Amino acid sequence: MKLNLNVKNIVAMVLLGLMIVLLFWPSVAGLSAMGEGQMYSVSEIRSMTDIGTAFNTGAIYGIAFLLLNICFFGMIVMAVVAIVTLLLGKGKIAKIAAILAMVLAILAVIICVVIIIKLKSEFGSMSSMINFAPGVAMFLMPIVAIAATVLVEKE
Repeated sequence: MKLNLNVKNIVAMVLLGLMIVLLFWPSVAGLSAMGEGQMYSVSEIRSMTDIGTAFNTGAIYGIAFLLLNICFFGMIVMAVVAIVTLLLGKGKIAKIAAILAMVLAILAVIICVVIIIKLKSEFGSMSSMINFAPGVAMFLMPIVAIAATVLVEKE
């Protein structure tokens, strides 16, 4: 078994691992009001409610939570597949897995923003006093995913 360890692939593997870490920390978005704020990571937003309760509050809300769960677990699986296939020298499969992980990362960030904005609107008349607060992972996750996809080298 020959390991394919050139510099581009090593950096791509590190970035794919970092993409998984960004699912859990730091925060992707949050709400703030009067100097107080609550920030959430993708993992925290995903675990806010179960899908049955989300569908009871509204179909769009339920679909958003369902898609977020698919993106969350899909990103983990695709990043691991990309890392393993890079180690084994299967560049084409790694490139496809990295592209899928990138698409899921961008979609996860968009869905998280939609869910946080929906949470803001649930406060009714107080929603004008509550501000949307973007988090670090909102920008880092797509950037890291795109960089990893660019760096994955096909054979």
